[in-house]
Amino acid sequence: MTDPKPFEFVDDEAGLRRVSKELARADRIAVDTESDSMHSYFEKVCLLQIATLDRAFLIDPLALNGKVVDLGDAFADPSKTKILHGADYDVVCLKRDFDFEIRNVFDTMIAAQCLDHPKIGLADLVSEYFGATLDKRHARTNWARRPLTDSELDYSYLDVKYLIELREILTGELRDGDVYEEAEMEFRRLEEREAASREFDPDGYRRIRGSKDLSDVQRSVLRELHLMRDRQARNIDRPPFKVLANDTLLRISRGRPRTRNELRGIKGVTSYLLRRYGDQLMKAVAHGVERGRPPDPKPRKKRRGSRRLSPRQQRQLEALRDWRKGRAAERGVPTLVVLPNHAILEVVTGSPRTVEDLGALGTVGEKRARLHGEEILEVLREYA
Repeated sequence: MTDPKPFEFVDDEAGLRRVSKELARADRIAVDTESDSMHSYFEKVCLLQIATLDRAFLIDPLALNGKVVDLGDAFADPSKTKILHGADYDVVCLKRDFDFEIRNVFDTMIAAQCLDHPKIGLADLVSEYFGATLDKRHARTNWARRPLTDSELDYSYLDVKYLIELREILTGELRDGDVYEEAEMEFRRLEEREAASREFDPDGYRRIRGSKDLSDVQRSVLRELHLMRDRQARNIDRPPFKVLANDTLLRISRGRPRTRNELRGIKGVTSYLLRRYGDQLMKAVAHGVERGRPPDPKPRKKRRGSRRLSPRQQRQLEALRDWRKGRAAERGVPTLVVLPNHAILEVVTGSPRTVEDLGALGTVGEKRARLHGEEILEVLREYA
């Protein structure tokens, strides 16, 4: 007789109600997700792993048609600590797919960063603190495929098994090292992350590494190839990079082939690509060459708090980074503890004049202002 699984697989409403009851009683909840970003055009959460001190659940949102709204209250309850590792990705996916509000996050990866651990991966921390090995063979699994194997389920359970105990250990170390307040500020920042976007950016080709080195005509071709690749990816429900790699797009753009034989000679254009997409590729190249130069990019919606830095602000930003490096070395802490990059940006754009002004900045906080406020203000004045 085989041993019972240490988790419950949940794929119906009755099981979801059991999860909700368990979460209502819990004050600490370990959370992880598995998505199909490597296998699908429209990425989605395919498995939601949840563990409390007493029970663990692997929830199948695909079988439930994404209707896991009953769990939302627990995620939004600030009295319940949600423990994740590398929470940034999970938070934006949970908000996007399930419209969850997420409060009181503890990220074990950020905690490890604040403690200056040389290795901050979950497998590394589990090995260090528990002497256990996490099998990462399913890191590239297609989590949308059903049924999930026993091996895949066991793998996903291990990603939450140790989180609650790991959080207790790291919390003690953060307090002993007097860096808990700084870590907590980063946790709160995670909670404000916006839901991931599903919109295609037609100007995304401009962010492909190497695109700035192209001529106008070559960039015009790259734009047409970028649009063509997205259409094909949507049609077959695959990530765009699995249709055509960015390096291949760049090579075609540079070469601007005029015939299929010239296209065939470009590195990365396999016989399969030529057979399946040859006509579309040639049309995209021809359209790009005919246009001559790409259209001006559409104004992008600015991210909250974003702005272009003036020369003075750029000088101050670089000077603060240099100061931070030295101060972190003196204290024996990572630079994240002294002043994170996003805090430096808020400092130079917020133009604080006093230590109290610094403390009022949400990314700086009272403790950092108390410890380093005068030095920060001196740097700002010196490079004004």
